[in-house]
Amino acid sequence: LTVLNTGGAAYAVAIVNNGASTNLLNITAAAMDGSIKNIGVLNRDNASPLMAHVRASASGSGSTHNVGIENTLAFPTLNDVNAAATGGYISAGIYNVAGAYPELNNVTSTGSSAQYTFGIHNVDAGAEIRESTIRADTGVFQSGIYNEWDDLPGVYVVTVEQSQINLADKTQPTIYIDENFVVYVGASRLGGGPVDIAPGGWVRCYGCYDEFYQNVGGIEACP
Repeated sequence: LTVLNTGGAAYAVAIVNNGASTNLLNITAAAMDGSIKNIGVLNRDNASPLMAHVRASASGSGSTHNVGIENTLAFPTLNDVNAAATGGYISAGIYNVAGAYPELNNVTSTGSSAQYTFGIHNVDAGAEIRESTIRADTGVFQSGIYNEWDDLPGVYVVTVEQSQINLADKTQPTIYIDENFVVYVGASRLGGGPVDIAPGGWVRCYGCYDEFYQNVGGIEACP
């Protein structure tokens, strides 16, 4: 099944899952050319679907925000999913916001060709990420996983295990950690610049390495 939204209005969303636990299986969802925002799949308001073998994409050169999959106060499980966003001012393969907490298994999440490009963008939200590939490809500012606090009270936990994070620009932060975020990274390849930790943020890495399979800081350091 393929679902397309080809724009023509301010917002283009291919699939909206509002407060339901409907399974999304073997689906391609694409949204494009909305003037403000494009979203391939939007899970919101306590939705907790299983998404498996899904390809979700969003694109638009004139859009403000492009997101492959957005989770707004949602708790989905993503298995074997490909999420991609390209163009506009901000592009993020996966965007988690407002207390969302998805579980990602064998997911590829890519942002590209925007002013701000994120593989995964967490705003007041956590995530569990396992055996996944996260990419930020081209963009003035890039980060593989960008964790941003926007005043919603709480502590947000992000766990990354046995995954790869790759940036086109190796000088920019592989992971950015804002205050009120706790990030655990284990047995993963961090192919970008140093992890950037704001005051009040916290990270623990174990068994991680860079794109050259090196970690001069040792087994308990972030490369």
